[in-house]
Amino acid sequence: MTTRTKTQKTGRATGRATKQTAGQATRQAQPRVGRLIVLEGIDGAGKSTQARLLVQRLRQAKVPCLFSHEPGGTAGAEALRELLLHPPRGGWSTTSEIFLFLAARNEHVRRKVRPALEQGKVVVLDRFSDSTLAYQGFGGEMTPRARAALAPILAQAADGLRPDLTIVLDLPVSAAGRRIGMRGEKRTDFEKRGTAWANRVRRGFLAMARHGGITARTRIFAARRYRVIDARLAPKEQSEQIWRAVRPIVSQRR
Repeated sequence: MTTRTKTQKTGRATGRATKQTAGQATRQAQPRVGRLIVLEGIDGAGKSTQARLLVQRLRQAKVPCLFSHEPGGTAGAEALRELLLHPPRGGWSTTSEIFLFLAARNEHVRRKVRPALEQGKVVVLDRFSDSTLAYQGFGGEMTPRARAALAPILAQAADGLRPDLTIVLDLPVSAAGRRIGMRGEKRTDFEKRGTAWANRVRRGFLAMARHGGITARTRIFAARRYRVIDARLAPKEQSEQIWRAVRPIVSQRR
C-alpha cells in the first residue's frame, strides 16, 4: 500500500469521525422541545379554571409545565394588559388594540413562553393568537380580507410559535354573562361590550375550530389542532375531555 493510499484512507476515516463527532455535538446542542397547549373561548367560559385543572393533572403525571396567560405573563406585558382591560376614556380603536395585544404577546413569548418550551416544558396558556383574531377580527367586524391580512402579523408577534393543541371552551353568551355577573368583580372593557359583540367573538372561535385557524388549508389540520369542549358540562367532565385530548400530545414531547 502506497503512502498516498494510506493518507487517503486516513483522511476519509478522519472525515467520517469528524462528521460523527459534529453530528453528536449538534444533537446534544439541540434544545429540548416542549408542547404548547392553549385554552380559548369567550369571557366567562371557564378557561382559567380549566387551565389550572390541567396544570394540576400535568404535575400529578410528573410532567414539567408552566401556566401563563394573555395579555400579560411578564412585567412589560402586564403593563400593556392594564391599558387594554382598563383603557382611557373613549377606548382604543380596533387597530390600536391589535398592536397593543401584539406587543404584549411578543414580550410574553420571547421572555417566558419560548424559554420554557426550549427547556422541554409543557406550556399551558390562557389565550393566544386566536383570541386576537376572534376579538378584534370577528368582534371588531373586520372583513375576511382584513382578517386574512392579520395572519403574518400574528405569526411575527408570536415569534413563529403555533399551538400543538387549542382547546376552545364553547359557551352561549347568555350563560357566560351570568357567570361574569356572579363573580362580583368590576367588569373589564371587553365584558361591557354587549351581547351582539360577544356572539361575534364566539362565532369567530367556532369558525377557526372548524377551518383550522386563519392560516390552515385543510380541515385535517383543524381536527388535529382544535378541540371544542361544551363549557356547559360539569367542570370535572370538561377536565376529563381536555386531558384525553392533551395526554397523547404531551407524550410526544422530547
